[in-house]
Amino acid sequence: MFDKKKLVINCDICDARAMDENAYAKYEQIIINADMLLVTERTRALFAALPITCNVDETIDIPEGEMINTVSINGDYEVGPNTRVSKNTILNVNGNVHILPGAGENIKNFLKISVNGDIKCPKSLEDFMDQASVNGSVQIYPDDCVILDSRFVMDKYFPFRAKENGRYYAEEKVILGNVDLTPLVEKNVLFITPMVVAEEAQLMKAVSLFEESAEFVEVPEGCTVVEGDIDLNLASLKQFGVRLFVDGNLTLMDDQIEPLEKLEKLVVKGTIFASKKAAELLNTMDAIFEEIKIEKGRKIVNKIKVTLDETMFLYSPDGIMVANAASVKIAEQVSPADILEKLELANCASVKCSEEQRSAVELVSSNVASISCGKDDGEGGMMSGIMGALGGAGDIIGMLKDAKLVNADKHVM
Repeated sequence: MFDKKKLVINCDICDARAMDENAYAKYEQIIINADMLLVTERTRALFAALPITCNVDETIDIPEGEMINTVSINGDYEVGPNTRVSKNTILNVNGNVHILPGAGENIKNFLKISVNGDIKCPKSLEDFMDQASVNGSVQIYPDDCVILDSRFVMDKYFPFRAKENGRYYAEEKVILGNVDLTPLVEKNVLFITPMVVAEEAQLMKAVSLFEESAEFVEVPEGCTVVEGDIDLNLASLKQFGVRLFVDGNLTLMDDQIEPLEKLEKLVVKGTIFASKKAAELLNTMDAIFEEIKIEKGRKIVNKIKVTLDETMFLYSPDGIMVANAASVKIAEQVSPADILEKLELANCASVKCSEEQRSAVELVSSNVASISCGKDDGEGGMMSGIMGALGGAGDIIGMLKDAKLVNADKHVM
């Protein structure tokens, strides 16, 4: 087996502190794709002397000879008073992190935390955020509160399960359904949240349960609160009824006219995306909304997997809008011109296309996490870092046959 001329390292943590220059001098090019790179003053000098290209989120300098512990977690991670953390630990988490009240002594042992996700931290430990790199949201919550869902929908059992003098925190809002609030008042419960959503009668009963800074949003009598975006169909009417308060966006295309006609009242706090026919019908109904956008063409929303082929473009002369999809695949036969003229992609996690289609796809995309041209998602994600380091030059197969690949959670050079 001949020696490979290139080295490609794909990992979460790349530990280069003990790097030996002689072991890497044979490579013409070294590419490191990592969340975190650990170096010393000595290895920084080696990096400058060798043909190394780094695609890393964060580089951490470690004093020569200092003992550290590195931990890589794929998934959510919780740090509490009883969590065992070794001194000088560097933590990389591909998920969400929740720091519990009373964890102060343990988090002192973290030298650094890198989070590819969201982090929740009690107010008393807020200063610890200076040691954390977060690719997501940071939520600071009161220490003495039980954390609820960010958008907490109260069911009929919660008032009876709540603790005496309990304090509860919801980052965005609390939605009160048709529940008996008397036990909460008697228990002297308090909610910390910026917004409360309920019918007027419930809001009047709930005044003492919330801080005076909370905004009260009134729901029309008899309406069911639907949290988030909704697909309006006969099944959803059976579930929620014909009087709806939608706390999110609503899509109304021509094929949703029948369930729309059955609604007695509609309130939408977000945006309505409607066909021309649906918009005309809304004007004749008891409907309240903040914004409406008339959509042309075919709209595909809230799907796990969407495949777009030539036939779909042929029978969608007014265009295609794909939104909130987990995976979108575009058939190779679809021309870049059709993509530019007829396609719009929004809030999609992954889009797969050919190399010829890629530039057109990029132009019609907004809030798309990944655009890949590989045979599968894993290959596409890996290739993006490699091809970026190579300046986009050369074909993938030709490059790979001359490269040694290292794929790991943690790699020690």
